[in-house]
Amino acid sequence: MVEESVDLIFKVNSIRSGWIELDFFSCGKHFPLKVSNRVDPIDEYLDILLKLNDYFREPPIKGEKDFCLYLFWEGMKTQYTLEFTPNHEKGSVSIKISYCDDTSAGIYIKDEMQMEFEVPYSELVKKSYDEILGVLLEYGFHRYRKEWVKSCFPVSLLLSLHNIVIDHRPMSPGFSEELATLNLILKSNFA
Repeated sequence: MVEESVDLIFKVNSIRSGWIELDFFSCGKHFPLKVSNRVDPIDEYLDILLKLNDYFREPPIKGEKDFCLYLFWEGMKTQYTLEFTPNHEKGSVSIKISYCDDTSAGIYIKDEMQMEFEVPYSELVKKSYDEILGVLLEYGFHRYRKEWVKSCFPVSLLLSLHNIVIDHRPMSPGFSEELATLNLILKSNFA
């Protein structure tokens, strides 16, 4: 059963030594995730949000079947699966989070459902944007790279999400617009 959400919280608790600790809270339920740098969860999560935005911008093709987007994140002897199923009519996204223990030397056999909830897409992107922006403001580019080890902060994806959440339009291509958007973010947070 899918629960309607008005209290979604996506939280990045810490980034250190190649591990990110995340939490999802919804409908009084909580699920922590500790993800290794064998994957890139912030980059991948932002990418999913942008793909969902593309889906909601265009009306679905009549007769087209629903689709799902998936993230597979590796933890310590655990794999997390996040399934995102958009509902164009409701403007919402159903999210299922499950995990599977590594029982056979890297072979994941069966996922166990941990959380399932439905959230308006606008709420999902706004709260996720606020949290990821908070990560950038707390860690900065250099410290993020140093602690995460795998890659640099996905600034281009954050700027694209900023334009959707704040400006309600897709990001226009061009370095000068990207710098202008980053400047607006900095002014609004350090003014």
